[in-house]
Amino acid sequence: MNVRPLQPILITRPVLSVAPIIHAAACMGIDVAEPRKLHVTIACSREPVQWSRPVFLEDPSLLWLRPQSMPVVRFRHDRKGMVAALKLSSTALHQRHAALREAGASWDHASYQPHITLGPVSGQDLPDSITFLEIIELGHEQRQQLAF
Repeated sequence: MNVRPLQPILITRPVLSVAPIIHAAACMGIDVAEPRKLHVTIACSREPVQWSRPVFLEDPSLLWLRPQSMPVVRFRHDRKGMVAALKLSSTALHQRHAALREAGASWDHASYQPHITLGPVSGQDLPDSITFLEIIELGHEQRQQLAF
């Protein structure tokens, strides 16, 4: 049996319905340089985990986020400087993150707040939130080894 050694892990879901996200970003003056890379991070564990455990296998299902008002936030990104993001409300994402944490995945932040990072921002004014009337579709989970 080929058992993978313990390794750090990154689990994400790609954003499949990028058009409304790109449009919202453009309306705020934000250039989304790589729309195909828009995603939601579920786990980013620097602590090595056993990839073969069932909890760490990719969930192959799609996830649809109901129409919602998404807060717009700014935060400092390690490689991109100051960026804007859309905060998501999703019980499914919170539950999945919690299951991964319970199984030993680490998390570098005080709490889990699912979001879609849009891109770099400078001093432009941003709205407090944006209301999406469309369903936001997220693809199946993708996992990869974290590179340090």
